[in-house]
Amino acid sequence: MMRRFLLLILLAFGISRADVLQDIRQYIQARTQGQAPQKIEAKCGFGPALELRLAYPYLPASLQKLSAPLLLKPKRQYSVVSPSGHFTLHYDLTGYNKVPAKDSLKNGIPDYIDSAAVILDHVWDVEINQLGFRPPPDSTGQPVKSYPVYFTNMGYYGVTNFDLNEDIASLPGQNYASYLELHNNFAGSGFATNGLDALKVTAAHEFHHAIQLGYQLRWNNENGFPELPDRFFMEMTSTFMEDYVYDSINDYVQYVNRFLPVADSKPFNITDNNTEYANCLYLKMLSKTDGVDIIRKIWEKIVRYPALQAVDLTLRNYSDSFDKSFNRYADWLYFSGHHADSLHYFKDGALFNDLQVSRNEQDLNKTLNALSMRHVRLLLDETSVYRARVRCPSDYGRLSHILNEQEIQTSVRFNRTQYFSQSKRYPLIVVLTNSTTDNLESINYSLSKAPTIVKKNPVTIARHADRVEFLNVPLQTQITIFNILGQKIKTIRPMGSNTVFWDLKDRQNRYVASGTYLYLVKGTDFKAVGKFMLIK
Repeated sequence: MMRRFLLLILLAFGISRADVLQDIRQYIQARTQGQAPQKIEAKCGFGPALELRLAYPYLPASLQKLSAPLLLKPKRQYSVVSPSGHFTLHYDLTGYNKVPAKDSLKNGIPDYIDSAAVILDHVWDVEINQLGFRPPPDSTGQPVKSYPVYFTNMGYYGVTNFDLNEDIASLPGQNYASYLELHNNFAGSGFATNGLDALKVTAAHEFHHAIQLGYQLRWNNENGFPELPDRFFMEMTSTFMEDYVYDSINDYVQYVNRFLPVADSKPFNITDNNTEYANCLYLKMLSKTDGVDIIRKIWEKIVRYPALQAVDLTLRNYSDSFDKSFNRYADWLYFSGHHADSLHYFKDGALFNDLQVSRNEQDLNKTLNALSMRHVRLLLDETSVYRARVRCPSDYGRLSHILNEQEIQTSVRFNRTQYFSQSKRYPLIVVLTNSTTDNLESINYSLSKAPTIVKKNPVTIARHADRVEFLNVPLQTQITIFNILGQKIKTIRPMGSNTVFWDLKDRQNRYVASGTYLYLVKGTDFKAVGKFMLIK
């Protein structure tokens, strides 16, 4: 009855999204149920805590009474300052929120709190001192002197909390002083990771939310329900940080393994208590290719721009874009599980499930939803050079292929052609991505054989035509030219184009004579030969 009443109230308020309502209900239950949950479904309570604050004035009185304590800074029996002085830890030794009481050092402080203090100091050192992020602000906008952390029994690993009515006026945008609540023991089967390992990754995760609140927090009620448009990226970054600070724990893998079997059905910006954590892999990809500093640079852009725009603007300084990188990310996801390649792609890829790849060719022509990807497996009956193209009213999708189960082909926009060599021994993986916020419809994928040829064969060399032009040359190949006796003349390679030119010079930079020439096109598990006449 209460559930139905809450739904009616929120619908009257205009909160019509079922996921927001579910988040609020789950948050209240996880914070007030009176006993530890059997399973921790959601890692972080940051988003639901904000949604509760937005919806609170419109909740029924009984639910307001139940959730009101969640809006206040907790009170605990004891407190201690961390060795660096950066944190003040608040904890109980009796009652519902009590921490484990064991005190091996006999210093009057539980071992759990001693360990937490050292862990939090390490998190500060990595995220602030090493990575260069700003310290969390205090209520005046200055770097906090000693950040408050409370230990709480709850159905989350942790929560970063703050008061929506205390926007820091001295900072641009929406910024807030905050405090952390971390689980009081991380014990039991409800956690994928237990004990101090769970405390470590949670401290790294939640503390970065506190950092983020000093950059920019975008929220609104303009569309009739609480919105956090950048929440997905906040969770991606915090999950990235937990594995960066504590690389060997790998708590994030649980989310990746639930994501990979359904990756093609999940928009990049969704917040479903799993995908936003799993997509820390996107940031892992960027940090591997461009260096970890790129994460901080994106957050420096977020001060002025929404997350996806900030990502795109940052990547343009690296001769890249969100559009290109999103397709590359879809390619990288294939190298998980049985296809893992820890040297070139995700370091922990062997711990992941396999990416689910469609075997239905018709999926290539279905509507591609906003901020989504698609992977389709094709089996070819001949080793050859192929041309592929996606026709679509919009150019704003991207096409790439994973060739011979090892090579990622550089993507092209829809309505442009790709040439590549593919062995029939391996499946061809077609990768489509849509990095826009609109669905792409009327998609048509085509694939056909396209052998490498010489233009205008025989080639007559005139005053203004002093080269041989090869067409349909895959980027991953090379062309070796021989004379009629089989002697090697020169090897040439594509330079970012599927058209390759030979300047009629041999390896000693001497011009060749008229005659018949052979050429060998060679790529991974692929060879093709041809010949042409050269007439001067």
